[in-house]
Amino acid sequence: MARTARKSILAATAALALLLAPLATAQDALRVEVAFDGLAPPPYGHYEGWVVTADGPASTGKFLVADDGALTDLDGAPVEAFYVDGVLASDVTRFVLSLEPEGDDDAVPAAVKPLAGDVADGRAELEADLGVPFGDASGTYILATPTDGPGTNEEAGIWFLVPDATGHSASLDLPDLTGTDWVYEGWVVLDGVPVATGRFDHPDQADDADPHSGDLDAPPFPGEDLLRDAPDGLTFPADLRGAVAVVSIEPRDDPDPAPFLFKPLVGNVPADAQAATSYALEAVPLASGTVVLGHEDAMEKDGDAMDGAMDKDGDAMDAMDKDGAMDGEDVPGPGVLVLLAAVGAALVLARRRNR
Repeated sequence: MARTARKSILAATAALALLLAPLATAQDALRVEVAFDGLAPPPYGHYEGWVVTADGPASTGKFLVADDGALTDLDGAPVEAFYVDGVLASDVTRFVLSLEPEGDDDAVPAAVKPLAGDVADGRAELEADLGVPFGDASGTYILATPTDGPGTNEEAGIWFLVPDATGHSASLDLPDLTGTDWVYEGWVVLDGVPVATGRFDHPDQADDADPHSGDLDAPPFPGEDLLRDAPDGLTFPADLRGAVAVVSIEPRDDPDPAPFLFKPLVGNVPADAQAATSYALEAVPLASGTVVLGHEDAMEKDGDAMDGAMDKDGDAMDAMDKDGAMDGEDVPGPGVLVLLAAVGAALVLARRRNR
């Protein structure tokens, strides 16, 4: 009788485990692995990833990027992967990276979304989400101060144009951002202080600001003369020799006064730069990334664990048989068997959910 009872216990436990194991597998979290190339630390707040399905976006988690490119959670702990409950990899059509403000606690991506990519076969290649194709950028600049007359403080101004006696022309080869959520902005970094020269949608147009320029007319191209109203720590008229020239891509509603993380063109102004002479800007690749989605084989892992546990239980029961511990009235009743099996399956399910 003891041998029969033992076999009944094992059979009942195995049957219930097989019935309940699919529940654990169905709840297996979506694993999201991300890798970025050239993604700088967030200029404010934090980053947040999103997987997009027909039901809308679901957060993969908030994180920071260190100076060395390593990902951490908001408490500084390293992040190797993210997990999302209730989402199947096969349902995900797009991945979006948003830049969230400090204290963000809503369930939708912020307006600023630096990177995004469509998902195919569980994989997405992320690129700058600018609303227009962005190819190879190039450009030049000159030093000049057209707003205070020729031959005066010529090293104090920077203009993104090609000088010509019969008419200037645009010197930046960049796509038109008109109608997008993004805009270009010119900068000079002088003694470590970034000074904006103005925002523009297209290289062949004037920018939107001239707070430091003189009283004469400026050419209809991006640029600025740094002649007056200097920021704290600087003195104008400036000498831009040895400074750094930058063209950035900014969110239109950017709350940060510093250059955004997208800087497609950068150039060191030569210490011996001459006025009205073109100097090249260096193209800098925009940030990019890769996302891989998948589910771990929960059923196989849990099945192996269940087999091991049942083998151990069988050995223990054999020992109990030898000791006479399973004779007659000591055999657990059916209700106890069901309870034990249900508890075991619940533990498996909980482990999968909290992994």
